[in-house]
Amino acid sequence: MKQETGLFALRALMNWDHDTAEREFKRLSFLAEYKYDEYADFIAGSRFLENLVRWLQQFDSTTPRAVAYNFIARRLIFVTNSEMERLVEQFFPRTLFYDTLNDVAQTLNCKQHEVLLRDDGKLEFEREIRKTLIVGMSDGARVDVLRRLNVGRLVNDQVLVSMDADQSRWKSAQRKLAASPIIEDPAALFNRVYLIDDFTASGTTLCRRAGNEWDGKLFRFLGRFRDEAGRTISADATVGIHHFLGTEQAKEQLEGRIATAGKDHRDAKGFWFRVDPRLSFGHLIQDDVRIMKGADGDDDAFLQLCDDHYDKSIEKPEHDQVELQHGYKGGALPLVLQHNTPNNSFTLLHKESTGADGPVMRALFRRRDRH
Repeated sequence: MKQETGLFALRALMNWDHDTAEREFKRLSFLAEYKYDEYADFIAGSRFLENLVRWLQQFDSTTPRAVAYNFIARRLIFVTNSEMERLVEQFFPRTLFYDTLNDVAQTLNCKQHEVLLRDDGKLEFEREIRKTLIVGMSDGARVDVLRRLNVGRLVNDQVLVSMDADQSRWKSAQRKLAASPIIEDPAALFNRVYLIDDFTASGTTLCRRAGNEWDGKLFRFLGRFRDEAGRTISADATVGIHHFLGTEQAKEQLEGRIATAGKDHRDAKGFWFRVDPRLSFGHLIQDDVRIMKGADGDDDAFLQLCDDHYDKSIEKPEHDQVELQHGYKGGALPLVLQHNTPNNSFTLLHKESTGADGPVMRALFRRRDRH
């Protein structure tokens, strides 16, 4: 969109005077160039500025448009691809390295800082790194980036794109491990497994109770772990769950759910991991980022706009997606990731509707559901 056209459209929509329009357009042009135009769902000729104009047009007067625009200008958090890659980059040195160092120190009965000063410690550490298997939990796990950033520290065969990889892929990973020069043991198994993903806001995708049963990606992996124990993965292997980005809410809820699920399985004498999985995060979004009622007048106005401009036809009760005005599970997150918008973010940001049971909704950063 040409500057003159964009300035005219926004000025008319927002009823801005000339100086305000010029100031805000400079701000938007900067944000679009360095962040928002990067959104994966945008296409050539229809990037942030064009979509912002279309998004603001859904509101019927200047007042709700001002509330919506103020939210974008003040509160929106956009995580770019390069920012997410920096979090992927930190997984090895900040999580895998120190977890392994701590485990080896316990095995050798020495302090962490002594491990790499000892010949046997250094060798054991390198072996344990090689005996680590990393498994992606979704197409957002950035497995390709992880491999590229850790050339020389990890080999491709110890990083699996998905826990649903076919049996031959798991067998191949074990064979390559057994043949590794630092291992050279046909019976070698992986002693450590990390499940990795890009983001979690509520933790329900990973671990949740469904009636009297437990469900989620962790339990899909539990079935795979049971099948692979003794042939690819050691039955005593430790399991780590790492999200490059998460919320404090997800961390607290997952810690409780995993502990409860482990107790339920043990009490029922069901199969469970030797110890409860470890949780780790590249970065935690603090709870005060969430937009909650009563904290700020501008925030209250935006929450009311979300309630008023809502089409109930977007709800899918069979998927536990009801009352989504403030995002899935009331997430209330002003968050957009470069490759997709989390469903815990405000629905007004990412949902499209036909207006079957409420106003027609237009998305600014349209979400693509992942399966």
